[in-house]
Amino acid sequence: MITRALSRGWCRADLLLMLPSLAGCTAFYLWLRQAPPDAPRLLLAPIAHLVGVFLGMRFDWVGGDGYCAFAPSGIPIVIEKSCSGGNFFIMLFLLLLITQLPRLYGGLHQLALLVGLLLFSVAAAVLASSLRIIASISM
Repeated sequence: MITRALSRGWCRADLLLMLPSLAGCTAFYLWLRQAPPDAPRLLLAPIAHLVGVFLGMRFDWVGGDGYCAFAPSGIPIVIEKSCSGGNFFIMLFLLLLITQLPRLYGGLHQLALLVGLLLFSVAAAVLASSLRIIASISM
């Protein structure tokens, strides 16, 4: 697999950024699967805020459950760790990294791309998760 990547224009410097990124994403995935309900609070805060602003609701953290609110119809809404968009973040980050990394030369450019893709992937995951929740509540 590594020799195939090298033959398509990848160099060893690309792999030096790709392999730790892949290891980090794998560790994040395993942590997210095994984390207790209170652990991903930081991941859920921006999602709960965006959903709350859009729908005019206030979400409060309830330990062990997640961010909770009541819809105008009285139905309880819970934003918990499965709503964090972690899998979407991992997929998007690695896909963008695999397609964009070989286009740049030089360690600093590639490192800047890595940081930029990380920030973009987090923002996209938060937005996608928020829109998915808003759409499901609005139905």
